[in-house]
Parts: sequence; C-alpha cells; structure tokens
Amino acid sequence: MREDTYVDEQSAYEFISWCFKKDGLSISKEGFKEYLWFYCHKTKQLILRKKYTGQYAIPAELFDEWQNHLKSQIVEPPLGVIPKWLHDEHRIKDLKAAINRYLDNNHEVSAEWIDEYNLLVKSIKTKGDHR
Repeated sequence: MREDTYVDEQSAYEFISWCFKKDGLSISKEGFKEYLWFYCHKTKQLILRKKYTGQYAIPAELFDEWQNHLKSQIVEPPLGVIPKWLHDEHRIKDLKAAINRYLDNNHEVSAEWIDEYNLLVKSIKTKGDHR
C-alpha cells in the first residue's frame, strides 16, 4: 500500500522544483499550477498529485528524501564567544566561590583573585549606573 504525505501548494511547488532540478530541468510557478499531477518517467510512478481538498500528495519515501536534502542544505554559523558581560558575571561567581573555599579551609587567598574580583564588581556597578 502506498503511503502519501500531504502538503500545501507552495511546498508542492518547492518539491516538484527540487525533483525537476535533479534532472536538470526547471518549472515556473505558473507552469506548475497548470498540472494536477506529475509523473516520473524514470521510475514510471506518480510523484505528485493534487487532491480535491487543494492539498498535494507526495509518496512518503520521496517526501523523506526531499526533507533530508533540505536539512543537508542548512548551514549553521560557527560558534562564537560568550558575551563579555556574561563572561564577567560568571567570572565573578567563580572567583567568589574560589575565595570562599580558600577562606573556609583557612588557606591564603591570592591577592590577584581579590583584585580581579573587585575590578569586575566595580565594572558591573559602573555599567549599571549608566543604564
């Protein structure tokens, strides 16, 4: 039994354009609207047909192939860096936690940690005053 996936007119047009492009052909939106069905001469199968509801039926396996193609075309931008303000907030929390751990265990706290903590707190307060 053949399973179909139903799509709207725009998706059907995009699907059939993709099918045609694989064979080095193209179709205009106007040309697409003239047909109620499309037939693949290679496989000798109906690959798209318009339903009386206005939707279009695509064989499920072809629909899946098309969707996989679309997913493969998605290009994600490279991962950037954390914003400085967020980095600073995380760094303050990390420094505070480290300083507290050292104090709780009666260890000497690095002056550099305290200086950095104070500078970051001052920086964040200054930015907050300008808002």
